[in-house]
Amino acid sequence: MNYSTLYCPKCGNELISLGGDLNKCQSPSCNYLIQGFNTIDISFKSKGIVKALSNLCPYSFKFDNVYCYSMEAFIQSLKVKNTQLQRELCAKTGPFCYSIRTMFDDWRVKQQIYWKGRTYDRHSEDYILLLKRAYVALYEQSEIFSYAINKAKKENYTLIHSVGCKDSNETLLTPDEYMDILYYLIENIE
Repeated sequence: MNYSTLYCPKCGNELISLGGDLNKCQSPSCNYLIQGFNTIDISFKSKGIVKALSNLCPYSFKFDNVYCYSMEAFIQSLKVKNTQLQRELCAKTGPFCYSIRTMFDDWRVKQQIYWKGRTYDRHSEDYILLLKRAYVALYEQSEIFSYAINKAKKENYTLIHSVGCKDSNETLLTPDEYMDILYYLIENIE
């Protein structure tokens, strides 16, 4: 997989430059446009670092002595209070956990999530710090993810995530929170 080429987040084909800072998908049936030559719209459906930065990407990392097989698995596990079920969810793939994301939506009532027996307010700084710690663990343990973060830093890419729920009452990670965490890594990790 070529990690230096930019790919369309909708269909996975290469993006071509239209001049200036406008890029277009090369597929005539897609015609996806993106502003900014150095803009990456993160998507699991794409390729290269665009896919590598997706929470659905299959990574294996250990966080707080729990093995996680994608960041999506970790995030979805936060919806359940039972620590054994959390471990089981963390051991699943990102696409699988994404597909069952609505099975554990009780957290929305109280806006509380859980990790290893501790309860977090969904809107708290402690929760964001938990996510940052998980992403740092992923960065430190995954060559592909760390390469993607370092490449984004080196090439001064602008990262965006145009899909996803923007309402923090309805999702565990809004696109803005996601980008804040990725930029935290870009700015603070050597």
